[in-house]
Amino acid sequence: MILILTSSGWRANKKVKIMFSGMLRKIQKNVSEVRVLLISISDAKEKKNLLSYHIHELRKLGIRKENIEFLTNVEVPKSNDFDVIYVCGGNTYLYMHRLRKTKWDRKIKNLSKKKKLIYFGISAGSIIAGKWINIASLGKNPDKNIVGLRNMRGLGLVPYCILPHYSTEDEKEIREYERKIKCKVIRIREKRSSNLQNLGSLYHKKD
Repeated sequence: MILILTSSGWRANKKVKIMFSGMLRKIQKNVSEVRVLLISISDAKEKKNLLSYHIHELRKLGIRKENIEFLTNVEVPKSNDFDVIYVCGGNTYLYMHRLRKTKWDRKIKNLSKKKKLIYFGISAGSIIAGKWINIASLGKNPDKNIVGLRNMRGLGLVPYCILPHYSTEDEKEIREYERKIKCKVIRIREKRSSNLQNLGSLYHKKD
């Protein structure tokens, strides 16, 4: 599995889009045949705008609209097999709640065993890929646990916690979190361009 975890996708840094496009070629099938699960859990108005944007961006890469399925507040995908899991931002707790309710947390874990699967996360979509999701409550704009979630485990696709939108101002709070929960935190800045890990994204390949 290939993971590309970001703070704001390629809106903040076009190099992330170049990286994603490059990873698509590693799937070893024509881009027009690539199947995408697009996950967006948000209110109706925001969801419509977000979905339109992300569908447009994926189609610009050559992915066909009919090959994109959705997991939203009300929709669930008909298929169980995808080449790309594309998870948007929003409230982290709401995302995890919806994934568990639809059993897609387990399905994503099963799909992650595919070497050619791409998991692309934006903000909350990056956090849930990690070991624990309550890290979403850190920082200047913390997520509220609006669904009363008790189980704070993430998908565990990587063996550490993921913090997008990282600022050095949050460092003291993050270190205390690491000490308390005994889990390394991968800090992802909003946008950088010096190397892969500082593109505003974390690139990680998992065999």
